[in-house]
Amino acid sequence: MNQDSRAHAAASLAPRSRDITEVLNTITTTIGTHHAKTHTATSLVSQSQNIRDVLDTITATIENHLANRPFRFLDLPTEIRCMVYEKLLVVGKVYYGGTDFGKSYSIRYLDKAYYRKPSLKVLQVCKRVHQEAEPLYLSKNLFVLPLHWHLHKPFAKFNRPELRNSEDKHLFSDNAFGYLRNISFAIDFKDIILDPSSTYNHYEWTTGANTFEDFSPIQRLKRTHNALICRLKDEDESSDDAAWYHISRTLLAMSDERTSIKESAKLPMGHVEIDYTNSFCPLLCCRPMDAVYYHWIPFLRPASIDAIGARSKEEEEDILGNMTRYHNAMIEDRDDDHYIAEFDRDSFVAKYGLRFRKGMDSSRWARWKHDTPQRGIRKLEDL
Repeated sequence: MNQDSRAHAAASLAPRSRDITEVLNTITTTIGTHHAKTHTATSLVSQSQNIRDVLDTITATIENHLANRPFRFLDLPTEIRCMVYEKLLVVGKVYYGGTDFGKSYSIRYLDKAYYRKPSLKVLQVCKRVHQEAEPLYLSKNLFVLPLHWHLHKPFAKFNRPELRNSEDKHLFSDNAFGYLRNISFAIDFKDIILDPSSTYNHYEWTTGANTFEDFSPIQRLKRTHNALICRLKDEDESSDDAAWYHISRTLLAMSDERTSIKESAKLPMGHVEIDYTNSFCPLLCCRPMDAVYYHWIPFLRPASIDAIGARSKEEEEDILGNMTRYHNAMIEDRDDDHYIAEFDRDSFVAKYGLRFRKGMDSSRWARWKHDTPQRGIRKLEDL
């Protein structure tokens, strides 16, 4: 048995000892009264200049006893197990399947290839490992949520049954509501599901004072555009649309879910990234920033917010103005003990650490980003 193996074997006799004296006392008790009397653990520690020498002395005596002893992962101290979990599960950014083409339409996916995939199989080892490892996985990564994320589990329950995705894809377990800290989502025209039954049809164009033929092409386009913007805001509550409003409503429901969890069993919300790269109307003729809702901010209370993909300073001002306005409107409805005063724009930026970024990656995840690709990414020319 080499030096490292001896140290490993000795440590396994006292898996939960946090003090080296306890470790050595446990070992010397095991190898017999004679050694316990002549070489107590504390005396060995005091006489040895190097802890490895102490372990070598003891393990040499009990080498035969430990030769066939199997290594048991759960015998390791909790702190060591958590280090293993972090190595396997904490990768900086977590991406989901089916998003390989995101680089072509979203800033969020520009660096996807340079973040390795988490080793999720460790969560399937046993219940105890799952309970220990999942909070680290959920709390220390940034989850780059795919389009229609709010219609997948566990978030789907916050939306009407007819809007829930038929694939029933699981993005997280229900534990996400207590441990999830960092998320990235998009305000994207492709993240809209319009109910076909409420679109313009023959009946609507042939009744009333004016018919289809009475309007010029520009007037028809304008009427259709205005109707789509209303549906984007979900102003028609009777429709079965899934629009940008539902994203805010899902985040608001998530905050309510977190409120029901004991404070000792949940972590504060950390970082939220919002991608406005494709915040176009359904006709792709404008970018209706006033159709985005921010009811959730004073309830989730993220420590920082990054807004990426804005195309101009004017858009940035519109986004900040809307965030501040919704924040001040919603805090009046809070019924908990976390009172928050109304903010002006500067106060809002200071409170939530709001930053407007262009295409560069955030430095907060840089230490997990690799210099070379860590995964194969499908390209359009491969189709």
